[in-house]
Amino acid sequence: MDDLAVSKPYQDEIKAKQIWAQNFFPSLVDVEPVVALDFLHSIPKKAVISKLTVAAKWGGLIRGSPVRLPPEDGERIRDMLIESEESQIEYPLTEKVSVRPSKAKLARLEYGTPIEFKGLRHGPLNEQGVVYLFALVARDLGFTVEAVGTPFPDCEAKRRIDKKGERWQRVRIEFEYESGHFTEHDHNIEGCDIIVCWKHDWPSCPVEVIELSTTIKKLGARFLNEAD
Repeated sequence: MDDLAVSKPYQDEIKAKQIWAQNFFPSLVDVEPVVALDFLHSIPKKAVISKLTVAAKWGGLIRGSPVRLPPEDGERIRDMLIESEESQIEYPLTEKVSVRPSKAKLARLEYGTPIEFKGLRHGPLNEQGVVYLFALVARDLGFTVEAVGTPFPDCEAKRRIDKKGERWQRVRIEFEYESGHFTEHDHNIEGCDIIVCWKHDWPSCPVEVIELSTTIKKLGARFLNEAD
């Protein structure tokens, strides 16, 4: 074990200085495993620490400094490993490991208006839901989407302006849950051609508004909370 605990100095002094400057405790040791144990037969750390002379100084890691592993402790660990391999002592997991759910996971999900429309069971509750719903109906409304992103405006698309689909026009689209949120976000109205929303609550809006809650009814959506 003495031979295994000794390594030659670094040949590259520049590299050595860089490593030591980072407050690491490096050592170069060429070793061959004394014994390899699988998970079931691996000795628990607690069973090893109590039998070492450095137990009082144990901090979870043994490095060249400040805690050095005496040769007798190395021999003791080697003997314990060999004994465990020969006797096939099993150390099953006895401590229950539990992960406490985060507050986000504990929060109950909320759902929008019950609907039946192209596999969607509920109406949107936020802007992300509006984006998804627009993707479902874009082709029906005569749009082809070129790009969607987070910078204003949210979407660049082309809109069919003739029945045959021979003429198209570039449009800039901003998604909002309610159209009135556009003003709350301090967007420049001149940078947007269409606002796509779930609820239209901005009667004086100077640009075109597509209210999806109304539009999808024309496309066959059923609102289950409304009487037929």
